[in-house]
Amino acid sequence: MSVIKAKSLDTTKIDVCSPKPIIDGKSYTFTLTYDGTDSLMIQLPRCQLFTGIYESDGKCYCEIAIPANGLANKMYFDIAFSLENMLRKEKKYENVSFFGHIRKIIDDMSCLRLKMPQNRSNVTTEIVSKDDKPISISKFIKGSTIIPIVSIEHTYVINETLGFNLLLKKVVMID
Repeated sequence: MSVIKAKSLDTTKIDVCSPKPIIDGKSYTFTLTYDGTDSLMIQLPRCQLFTGIYESDGKCYCEIAIPANGLANKMYFDIAFSLENMLRKEKKYENVSFFGHIRKIIDDMSCLRLKMPQNRSNVTTEIVSKDDKPISISKFIKGSTIIPIVSIEHTYVINETLGFNLLLKKVVMID
């Protein structure tokens, strides 16, 4: 797994592959590549868990607290801006606009939602200590300091709304 630090991400190396129609044939999903590789793995800066794991519509998520003007926030919107511009070059996507999974929680902090990959009902996110030893998911609790490693494997356009999920592949628990 090749991981890029958020501060080193070059959005010009992001590309979307052939669209696959979903739902009504007017909505699409796109595979995302980075510098010719099959996926984009990013190490985000150290942050705090704003929530533990929660379930919504059969999928598991968590939220991290990040500075509203910090690196993770900037990277997230830079990726969105790059994808919007890329897709708007095609006539059928010219009106697409980004809708993200981020919200402001207090003046200088935002909350970013991360999707936790699953195999049936089991979360497959690798949770490890600072020395890379596996840790129980029970330690993954609100307020913990973590270093998240996320992937963006695809993006979607539904009713002219662009979106993508940050999949939490691995998390290093700092405390």
